Amino acid sequence: MTEATDTAAEAPERTPKGQLFTTWKDTDDWVEVPELQLRYKSLPFGAEGDETRAVLVRYDPGSEVPVHHHPSDYCSLVVEGSVEVTRKLHEVGSVRVVKAGTAYGPLKIGESGCTVIDIFAAGPQGITYIDRH
Repeated sequence: MTEATDTAAEAPERTPKGQLFTTWKDTDDWVEVPELQLRYKSLPFGAEGDETRAVLVRYDPGSEVPVHHHPSDYCSLVVEGSVEVTRKLHEVGSVRVVKAGTAYGPLKIGESGCTVIDIFAAGPQGITYIDRH
């Protein structure tokens, strides 16, 4: 008599071609930005080389990000915590759509921190800080 084995438990996890999976708990490839008290994970998608990406961003509790803008359109969805953006509070479920080059901020992160998913449209990526002093 042979013993049955749980082959699902023994088989290595496979990712189907053309798909990418991640979780909040997967911290292997998060980029730390200590001066802004945040960390992020960038996930490219779309046509090869078009720079479209989803960015998971975790802000530390009570942190602040100065006024800035991005060179491409983007959409931001709050999934944990809260953030005040240009004096307006955004909590879980809040969605902001921002046109390229629009300056906004500062971002003031709530006491429990904040996690957002930012979806950047195809185009140049980056961030430009604006000195408002």
